[in-house]
Amino acid sequence: MRRLFIILLAIGGGGVIAFFFFSVPLGEEKKVGESAKVKMGSGTDFAGAKTEPDPPRISGMVVPHHEIVASRRAEMFRVVGKRFDDAHQPPTIILIGPNHFERGFGWIQTTRQTWSTSAGALEPDGDLIDTLIAQTSVREEAQSFDGEHSITTIIRNIKETFPAARVVPLIVKMEAPHQDMRELTSVLAEQCPRCFVVASVDFSHYQPVALADLHDRLTLRALEERNEDLFLQKSEADAPPVLAFFARWAQ
Repeated sequence: MRRLFIILLAIGGGGVIAFFFFSVPLGEEKKVGESAKVKMGSGTDFAGAKTEPDPPRISGMVVPHHEIVASRRAEMFRVVGKRFDDAHQPPTIILIGPNHFERGFGWIQTTRQTWSTSAGALEPDGDLIDTLIAQTSVREEAQSFDGEHSITTIIRNIKETFPAARVVPLIVKMEAPHQDMRELTSVLAEQCPRCFVVASVDFSHYQPVALADLHDRLTLRALEERNEDLFLQKSEADAPPVLAFFARWAQ
């Protein structure tokens, strides 16, 4: 069982509202005071959680891929990166997001390409990709990643934050079978328990503020409860299967 640490980022005016969740295995964390929530406001201050010299391990985060919040997303990566010392860097980042254009044949797809960024090349974890292809329904379909912004907008953040890590990029179709996503979670937990998951998901958008707030409160509740069914049945986000995967990863 893992505890979720929650970070909230809100952009008003009917824009993007996204919730960021961090999870740490119970038993590994230290007491950090009463507050387990950190709110990111319009400025650059983060408040609400007490800090300690040796912070608990973080196993995942949810970030938006919409470029309207690119600078805040980069800032959040910097905050997360500071929680990893040199001895506990994640070996591999699992970057998972929606297949916006429903390209390719597989429900879950990956690629072995090397990603070029201004911070250097981000290499794939070929061994883990081989394992996923062999043991799950993941298919290698590199062409599906051309222009897929759920992946491309996050790559630089990963390289800047975790320069020594490799990456396994995954894109998921909207109707991906729940059993396939559960199988993916189980294999990753067994093969790479210290992998760090970055779920690239935009929450409610193209909605009036009041309606977006209502939808996002439901998604927030689903994450707090780690309720996979609630994601799949009622969540208004661009990748409910990805959020359901993340909730299961946090269990």
